[in-house]
Amino acid sequence: MFVSYWPPAFLCAGVIVYLSVAPPSSIKTILFSFPHGDKIGHSVVYAVLTFLCAGAFRFNTGRWAAGRAGMLALGTAFGLGMVCEWYQFYVPFRSPDGWDLMANLIGAYLAIVLGEGSLAGQASKTS
Repeated sequence: MFVSYWPPAFLCAGVIVYLSVAPPSSIKTILFSFPHGDKIGHSVVYAVLTFLCAGAFRFNTGRWAAGRAGMLALGTAFGLGMVCEWYQFYVPFRSPDGWDLMANLIGAYLAIVLGEGSLAGQASKTS
């Protein structure tokens, strides 16, 4: 059975982009009631994005990308985070934050460290 990781990865990236431009008052989540809840949210969504991108690179691309899936996924997530923080200069009521970028990177890194074993296990079953 062929499963593509690309559609959910693009959907996740779209949600991230939408949340990056949405006014802060329209984003009401339970995470904001916790200390550093915003940073936890950043880490979680970027971990999900990275995991999906790693799966897409591993299973839905050629051999070269599949062998470097973790690093490609990490770079993709970090690149999206940099772009989202940069264009917040131009979005009213939003401002870029280096700590958000750090939270994105931490979430992406954790997804690679924790998810690499499960994706590698899937790869050995499909090979």
